[in-house]
Amino acid sequence: MNISNNSLHLLHSICSLTKTFVTDAAQLFTSAVVCMCPMQMHAADFISVDKLDSAIEAALDSRCVYNFAIDVKGNRYIEQPDGNIVISPPPSSEQHELTSGS
Repeated sequence: MNISNNSLHLLHSICSLTKTFVTDAAQLFTSAVVCMCPMQMHAADFISVDKLDSAIEAALDSRCVYNFAIDVKGNRYIEQPDGNIVISPPPSSEQHELTSGS
């Protein structure tokens, strides 16, 4: 079989482009996997339709009070069900870093 020089050059170009495409696709796939891993970890916390009722019950049963006042020093004034006021000091800077995600 006689292959011309132009055909050989064209075949070489096609092989080179294919190799570049495969390399780029592999790098893109690796990047996608790196991005998806943290998202998959968070997906474990999602509430599915079959667990929705139990999640609503758990949310209603847990008590979380956002009814409080804060002064300029950061003290929280929390009203109790009996009408008394409890003063809670501001969180330390170490606690603040843990809760704020810094």
